[in-house]
Amino acid sequence: MWLRFAIEYYHQGRLEQFRDVLREIISSLNSETEKFYVHDPEGFRTGRLRILNTLASDAVSRSVADVDQTEKQTSLTKALEYFESADR
Repeated sequence: MWLRFAIEYYHQGRLEQFRDVLREIISSLNSETEKFYVHDPEGFRTGRLRILNTLASDAVSRSVADVDQTEKQTSLTKALEYFESADR
């Protein structure tokens, strides 16, 4: 549900709010929130992966748009961090 909410921000061009919502979701996911998905652990993992992949995709898109090489590298590093988090 929160992913859809964030994507609506994206469609409205409110990119910072889009990123803020996604980052907040990821930061709130922990063993306590996982307990709410005790009957659907796959749903928890799948949702987490979708959010991390969305953040990584956004970071890659920003790197393509970045003209400044430092900003481009920062965006690519962030994308890599999201992909690595998804891989765990």
